[in-house]
Amino acid sequence: MSDDNTSKRERIAEFLKQKTSQGNQYFKSKNIASELGLSARAVGQHLLILQDENPKLEIEEYANSRSTTWLIKQKSAPEATM
Repeated sequence: MSDDNTSKRERIAEFLKQKTSQGNQYFKSKNIASELGLSARAVGQHLLILQDENPKLEIEEYANSRSTTWLIKQKSAPEATM
């Protein structure tokens, strides 16, 4: 994994964490790409990887028409049991 790709994934993850701080959001790859200066294709590829790698975001491919739509949620911290 190259440092450049890791950096892009970190930028995407941070962007999504900020945007979902108030609740679940739907995003199109092309809109994320526009905000971050990336291609929609690159955003989609990185989101697929982040689905498995990012412990703080739940990323679900929601719809695919012209541009992929993603449902992004903040993952809840596990509840402590006593």
